Amino acid sequence: MNYDEEQAMEVEALMSIYPEEYQEIEQSPRQFELRINATPSTEPDMIITIVFNCTFTPKYPEELPNFELTVEEGLEEEDVEQLKAVVQEQALANIGTPMIFTIASAAKEWVESTLEARHTAEREAAEKEAQRLHEEAIRAQGTPVTRENFLLWKLHFDRELDEQRQANNALKASDERKKKPTGRQLFEQDKSLGTSDVAILDENDVVIDESLFDTTDEPAEEEDEERPSFEMEDDD
Repeated sequence: MNYDEEQAMEVEALMSIYPEEYQEIEQSPRQFELRINATPSTEPDMIITIVFNCTFTPKYPEELPNFELTVEEGLEEEDVEQLKAVVQEQALANIGTPMIFTIASAAKEWVESTLEARHTAEREAAEKEAQRLHEEAIRAQGTPVTRENFLLWKLHFDRELDEQRQANNALKASDERKKKPTGRQLFEQDKSLGTSDVAILDENDVVIDESLFDTTDEPAEEEDEERPSFEMEDDD
């Protein structure tokens, strides 16, 4: 491969493609600066300038050229580092062929697509925030109170209150029934209830006169014997 001829042909192609962006610095070794402008579709007025300072090595393109990449205003430092990694990857993938146009195009495309995605995400986030603020403002204003909607609200409120009251009363009655012990439970809890009546009688020391309840009758014959008898005399 005639390296000098290959390099001359590539420089000529670059000057044709980038008539305003290409600037020669040295002829031997060939050194030049290439300024590529990237403009994301989401921000037509934004221009990001990518600057390649490139020097061909004696065996270029079968070895990597020496180049330095800088970005003028518009990208964060983290973005610039990612861009350099993209350019390095493209350069390694194209060893053996003219590569300056390829890596310049890849750098321009990466900057534009990255900024477009970022701007889209920022716009969507701003729209969501605006929608949220709008909804909060509507909720803060509330619903105007009229006689009709007040009466409707009161009707529903009174109905719910009455249903709640009935439910509470039913629950309370059920709890009271569960708490009230049965006769069996009372006896099991206090077995003295079975002897309580006897204890009461003992304590009051009641005396019963049995003679009041004597109902013994005398024989009927004896009563007849003691009775005087009366006989009637005849007038004859």
